[in-house]
Amino acid sequence: MTADQKREGEIPDSKGKGSPAEEDHFREFVDQLPQPVFEADGRGVITLTNQSARETFGYTEEDLRRGLNSIEMIAPVDRERARSNIEDILRGEKGRGNEYLMLKKDGSTFPRWCIPLPSSGPGGPSACAASSPA
Repeated sequence: MTADQKREGEIPDSKGKGSPAEEDHFREFVDQLPQPVFEADGRGVITLTNQSARETFGYTEEDLRRGLNSIEMIAPVDRERARSNIEDILRGEKGRGNEYLMLKKDGSTFPRWCIPLPSSGPGGPSACAASSPA
């Protein structure tokens, strides 16, 4: 992490920068975090999750390989607001936490506070979010 990234509160991109060993280390680190964390590309397709996110939302690695849009993890009542907030992040606006009613794979819902972080991968802008109980 550079001094500028520390000052700005950014995290280094998990893809496309660094050796495969560094990328593996980053993924292992994220997987150890107790709160759900995920990264989605500019279209909202999830590209990275940690174990906590998979357990919390009930999705498997296979579900993610088939393609899952992050907006599908938010209850319909909050999706339009979430889309607007995601667009702000992708335009480079500073992320702020928002509470959403989240949607599990089994259809049950629960409130969650989501903290978005801008990221940049080889496919262009992306967003990473960590969530904690509301």
